[in-house]
Parts: sequence; C-alpha cells; structure tokens
Amino acid sequence: MTENSRTLEWDAERFVLGAMLREEWATEIALGMLLPSDMQASAHQHIFEGLSAYHKKGGYEKWDEVAIHRFIAERTDEVPLVYVHQLQFDCPSPANIKSYCELVQEDSNNRRMGSLLVGAQELHGNGSNAKEITGYLHTEL
Repeated sequence: MTENSRTLEWDAERFVLGAMLREEWATEIALGMLLPSDMQASAHQHIFEGLSAYHKKGGYEKWDEVAIHRFIAERTDEVPLVYVHQLQFDCPSPANIKSYCELVQEDSNNRRMGSLLVGAQELHGNGSNAKEITGYLHTEL
C-alpha cells in the first residue's frame, strides 16, 4: 500500500466518523453499512464501536464529543478528546456518508483479500496441495 492510498483510506474513515458525530441519520447509514473491523486504524475502530454502542443506548440526544469521548475512554485510552472533536470538522459533508462508507468497505475488502492471499501463499510454501488451499479459502470467505 502506498502512503497516498493509506492517507485516502484514513481520510474515508475519518469522514465516516465525522459524519456520524455530526448527524444521527449519517450514524444510522454507517451502522447499516460498516462494522468496526472495516476500519483499519485501531483508534477508528474504537470510536466506531463507541458511537455504535452510544447510539444503540439512545444517547444521540445527549451526543457531543465530550460524552462520546468519555464513553470511549471507558474502553480504551487510545483516543484523545481533541481527536474526537476534530473529526467533526474533518468531514467535508455528511451528505456523502454512503460514498465514504463504500470507500471504507472497498479498502476493508482489499485488506481481507490480501490477507487471504498471504495465507494461501504460506500454505503453498508449506507444501499444501490445491485442495487444501481451496478449502482454506472457502473457510475464510
């Protein structure tokens, strides 16, 4: 992965999270399209999990970056408050949430396929036959 593609991937993740922080309807769309594991950055996974859990508890009416950060901080100390605050301003427009989610999904699928290929190569290198490698791929897919 090039540095430029990593930047674009993290931008898409930041835009999803920023849109979720800004608009409840964007949160509902993102929760319908993505899983925390779709985010590459660990901090983004924690924020997504926190936003998801907070939203499911009906907390959107009391939604602000301090409340969200406090909720996330109960689970990890990896995410500074200033980062959660900045996410709202990093997102160009919540109206593009579906496009941002699709970019995150595409990047997640590419990482997953790359991981599967590495696993298949390792099996091949260890002497596994085609049937065993195919079985591995079917199991993992």
